Amino acid sequence: MRRFWLLFGLFLFALLAGCGQQSGPGGENGASLSATQALETYAAVQSRFVVPLTQIAPGAGGLVPPFILYLSAFDPYAHELPLGDCHVDASGSLADADHDLVPKDATFNGSCSWSITLDVVNVTVTWGFDHFKIQDPDDNNPNAGYRASGGMSWELQAGPGSEYTLELSVTRHELVWKADQSLYTYEYTGAFTWRDEDDAEHRDAYHLTGTWKPEDTDDPWFYGWQTIDEGSKIEDQEPGGSGWVTEHELDLQTNAALHFTEQGIESGELEATFIDYGTTPPQSCNLTITWSDYRAEFGGSCLGSGG
Repeated sequence: MRRFWLLFGLFLFALLAGCGQQSGPGGENGASLSATQALETYAAVQSRFVVPLTQIAPGAGGLVPPFILYLSAFDPYAHELPLGDCHVDASGSLADADHDLVPKDATFNGSCSWSITLDVVNVTVTWGFDHFKIQDPDDNNPNAGYRASGGMSWELQAGPGSEYTLELSVTRHELVWKADQSLYTYEYTGAFTWRDEDDAEHRDAYHLTGTWKPEDTDDPWFYGWQTIDEGSKIEDQEPGGSGWVTEHELDLQTNAALHFTEQGIESGELEATFIDYGTTPPQSCNLTITWSDYRAEFGGSCLGSGG
C-alpha cells in the first residue's frame, strides 16, 4: 500500500502542479470565446505534466488506479479534445481581448462527452462542470496566466462493466505572472474524491505552491524551470467521524528546479517524503529523484520498502 500511494501521490502532483501549455491566439478578433475554446484551453494547461509521469514514476501503470491513467486523455501532446458533444452554459464574460483563450471572467455549468481508444480499450469520458469559474488575471496581457475555482467531475467508462467517477473540488488553481520577478507563481488547492473497486470512498486533498520560470518569455508555456515550495503536500484521506481523517501524507519539494525541455526533464531534483499515519508512531520514508542529462536516478529510504 505504501508504494501504491506514493506513486499515486506523485501522479496527482504530475497532473496538478504543472504550469502548462496554452493554445495559440484565438477568439473572434480577440472579442469573445466559445465555452468549448475556454474549456479546451484549461484542459491543456492542466495536463502539461501528464507526459512526465513515465519519468517520475516508471512502472506505475500496474499500481495506479486505471481510471487515473485514463485521464491521459487530457494529454495535449497526444490528443485533440473532441468537445463536439457539449451542453455547457457559460455566464459572466467570455471576452478575450488579448487572444490567449482565457476568458475574462466566466462560470461554466454542464458537461461534455467524447470517446477515445487507449491501449485498445475504448474509453468514454464525460467531463462535468458545477459553477466552475475561469478568470484571466489581466485580459490585456496574453501571458498573464489564469485563475480557476469550483467543481468538476469525470465519469469514465472503459469498455463494458468498468465505470469510474472522479470528482474534483477546486478551491484555488492559480498561475499568475509576476513581472518584477520574470516568472509565474502557482497555487493549487483542492481535493479529489473517488471510489475504488470495492466501492470504498477516498479523498486526496492537495496544496501545492511554487514557481514557473519560462525559458522563452515570448513563448512561456512549454519549456522552463519549475520549483515546488516546502510545505506542498498531498493527503490521502478516509471518512472518519464527521469529516475526513488523513491516512497518508506525501510532502513534496524541489531541491533543484526541474528544467523542462522538448525532450522532457533535463535536470533537477525532486524530494518526496511519505508519512504513514496508520501506525503508532507514524512511520515515514523519503524518495529523491535526480535528473541529469534527461536521465533519472532514484534514491532514499522508500526504495525497496514493500506494501
